[in-house]
Amino acid sequence: MRKTNTKADEQRLHAMLDTFGLKHVSKNLSALLDAAETGEQSCREFLSDALETEVRGRNERRRHRNYAGAHFPPSVRPIDEFDPAELESGITAGQIRQLKDLSWLDACGNIILAGPPGLGKTMIALGLGLHAIDEGYTVCFEKMADFFDLLAAADHERAAGFRMKNIRKAQLVILDEIGYKTITREQANRFFCFVSDAGVPWGRII
Repeated sequence: MRKTNTKADEQRLHAMLDTFGLKHVSKNLSALLDAAETGEQSCREFLSDALETEVRGRNERRRHRNYAGAHFPPSVRPIDEFDPAELESGITAGQIRQLKDLSWLDACGNIILAGPPGLGKTMIALGLGLHAIDEGYTVCFEKMADFFDLLAAADHERAAGFRMKNIRKAQLVILDEIGYKTITREQANRFFCFVSDAGVPWGRII
C-alpha cells in the first residue's frame, strides 16, 4: 500500500474529503492513516475503517442535534436506569421492555400515561424519548401549558411558528402535565386539530 507520509499529501486528502462532505474522516485522517500504515491494512480494510468513522461521526452529530431540538428538561435519566420497584405506578420491567421496543412508534401509535402526580409518568416518558433519540428518531417535548401557548402564538410569532414546525416534523411528540390546567374551548379545538392531524407520521406520549 502506498503510504501518504508528507504534509502536502495529507493536506490534499483533507481538501478532497471536505469537498465530498466527509468531514469526520477528514478530522480523523491522521489517526486513520497511522493505524493503516502501522497495522499494514489492506485498501479494503482502510476504506471500511474510514467509512465507519464517518458514519459514527454523523450519527453522533445527529444525536446531539436531535437532543437539543427535543427541549428536554435537565437531568433526563436513561430508561435503562429505571427500577420499576422505585416507581409507585405498578409498571413492570416487562412493560418497560415492551415500550423500549419502539414498535408502537414505528406504527405511529400513541401512549397515554394516566394517573395522579408522583407515579413516575414524566420519568418514563422522558426516558423513552431519550431512548428514541439514541435509536435515531426525532423527538419533541413540551409541557401542556407551554404547548397551548405555542399553538396560540404560532401564526404571528416567528419563534413559536418555528417551534411548532419542528414539533409537527418530529417522529415522537411528548406532551407532559395534560389536565393540570383548565383550558378554553378554543384551546381544546386547537389541540384536537393537532392530535387528529392524520397527515403527520408520528407517535405521541401524553
